[in-house]
Amino acid sequence: MKKVSIITLCWNQLENATKPFIEGLYKYTNPDLFELIIVNNGSDDGTYEYLEELKDKKDNIILIHNEENLGYSKGNNQAMKIAKGEYLFMLNNDVLFIPNWLEDMIKILDENPEIGVIAPRTQLCNVQTQLIENPSLYTKENYLEIFNQRKADKNDFSYCDKIIFFCWGMKRKVFEEVGFLDENFGLAWYEDDDYTLRVAYKYYRPAIANNVFLYHNHAQTSRKLYYELNGKELFEKNRIYFENKHYTFVTLKKEDEILKKKLKLRENFLKNLFYPFFEKRLFAKEKKVIKFLGIKISY
Repeated sequence: MKKVSIITLCWNQLENATKPFIEGLYKYTNPDLFELIIVNNGSDDGTYEYLEELKDKKDNIILIHNEENLGYSKGNNQAMKIAKGEYLFMLNNDVLFIPNWLEDMIKILDENPEIGVIAPRTQLCNVQTQLIENPSLYTKENYLEIFNQRKADKNDFSYCDKIIFFCWGMKRKVFEEVGFLDENFGLAWYEDDDYTLRVAYKYYRPAIANNVFLYHNHAQTSRKLYYELNGKELFEKNRIYFENKHYTFVTLKKEDEILKKKLKLRENFLKNLFYPFFEKRLFAKEKKVIKFLGIKISY
């Protein structure tokens, strides 16, 4: 039995995404370590023929062919049901790899049992904690060289509140506790927000592997979904469904954001009020008053 089940979905984009993905995966990942489950979501651009030919050449590939695009959640769930690995890693088919990416992420999971799901850094992401420094510097041609120059990070990982599911992994134990992806999200969007929260509800923490970088190759599938299949409407529908499903969390988060804004306004007001005292020659009594009011003084 393979140690890791790597799952990826594809919906057309054979030349732009699927082929580079598979070539890079086998170049930078030990094939003895993983089984690759590919869910072909109704592609009609030669993907079916390519995958069937590939399966004859590789002994660790399992194929699922769907007649239509069943979406992110349902497609991944199909693969999760037959996955046998001790670890499950779900990857978009538009990522490019670095050496030892899988071993490094597994090592973090093994050494930190409180981590429920983990994701790498990338150059294309709307979650700031997952975004690499100076993302505009990274291209398909130079990402390996640039990342290797800065790979040594004093912290191999960092906790976070949310991760984007272009690449994410977890132990089978966590999967068995949390369960499958919510198929009510349809083709795409907000399933990552939902699953990350469900992991947290089981008292696990999401984390970012700071020492792993995968190049996100232009979000090929999600972009196609957004512009060709009325993505804006689906995105809004899923947002509403997510907020209703996690009403308590969403409400508390909004209240917390409002409170932080109020505290920031209060702090700025008090700083202006006591501005004459913000100098090195503050008297002891004035310092006590300012400290009592919760104002931080920096010189």
